[in-house]
Amino acid sequence: MQHILDQASVVNDKTEMIPALRLGHREQGASGHALNDPEAIEAEKKKSTRMLAALTALGVFTVIVLILLVVWVASFLSGGSNDTPLSEQSFGLTTEATAPENNSPAPAPAAATVPVAASAVTVFSPQGTPDQPATAKNAIDGNPATAWSSDSYFQPFPSLKNGVGLMVSLADAANLKNVAITSDSPGTVVEIRSAPSANTSLDQTKEIGSGVLKNGVTDIPVTSDGSGQYVLVWITQLSTESGQNQTSISEIAFTAAK
Repeated sequence: MQHILDQASVVNDKTEMIPALRLGHREQGASGHALNDPEAIEAEKKKSTRMLAALTALGVFTVIVLILLVVWVASFLSGGSNDTPLSEQSFGLTTEATAPENNSPAPAPAAATVPVAASAVTVFSPQGTPDQPATAKNAIDGNPATAWSSDSYFQPFPSLKNGVGLMVSLADAANLKNVAITSDSPGTVVEIRSAPSANTSLDQTKEIGSGVLKNGVTDIPVTSDGSGQYVLVWITQLSTESGQNQTSISEIAFTAAK
């Protein structure tokens, strides 16, 4: 028994000298990699991923180069080659915006026009006495400092009457294109009407244009069926700029087709 215990003691002393090893542990100075080392496995994975990405990029670049080469060769063989350097040629990978062709016809030049002189003017007031008829001539005297004014009304049209206006006789019959009214009564609403004569009813006149006067000169385009000599500037709404229903007109100028 003593002999057996001595042998067991010797074996125990020898095993205590062997260092403990972890799973995947590599002794200092040992070469090679442990098969189950987690750090080594992770490093190998990262290396493989980088290698795969590099190979993929290289493959894509190679395919693009081959496509460009095939397109260029095909274009060259089909007779579409030119003297432009290869680096400046387009292989269809980019597109340039092309401005659409403007096939619309050019606008027609404006018709030539000439001024038309007015020879006479009267106040047109079919539903009452004329408003200040003595100063009507101021509207065609060529002097913006003088003016004709309507009466001052307590209520706007058509409370007392449906309107008031100036009947202008032109020096010659003309195909009117524009009527320019100079006034300091903004907000006044006017109709330009052609008339068969200076003495006529409102129903016999025809509207050829309309507009709202501003402070200064207001151009009102008109469209007439033909030449005419009598023009009615018919006021359907007076200005309230001065706190009352009243309109003042300094000048009326006419332009006709040449």
